[in-house]
Amino acid sequence: MDVLNFALAWIASSQSLLQRELAAYVHAVDAGERSLAAVIGVGLLLGAVHALTPGHGKAVVFSYFVGREARPWSGIVMAGKIALAHGVAAVLLVATFGTAVSTFGRPAGAALNI
Repeated sequence: MDVLNFALAWIASSQSLLQRELAAYVHAVDAGERSLAAVIGVGLLLGAVHALTPGHGKAVVFSYFVGREARPWSGIVMAGKIALAHGVAAVLLVATFGTAVSTFGRPAGAALNI
């Protein structure tokens, strides 16, 4: 169980570090010091680490593929669909509620580091 605790602690600390880095990169892009490509890269890395956190349907998808004859390509396609749906949902939530959060004066997520 020590390995699991270590892995979860590493994931949590990595996610926290990447969130701070992403916030700093966004501010640097706004100031003209970084490129948008750098922000996208850090964002994709953050998304990959975030996907390792508990939840996100990994057990459901794993059990789906265990119960049938599936090829690796099917798993890659499914992972892509899940990542796309998760990313679109996150963007829509931020677009919908992000303005309300800042309007009410309560920053959340990367906005806490501003």
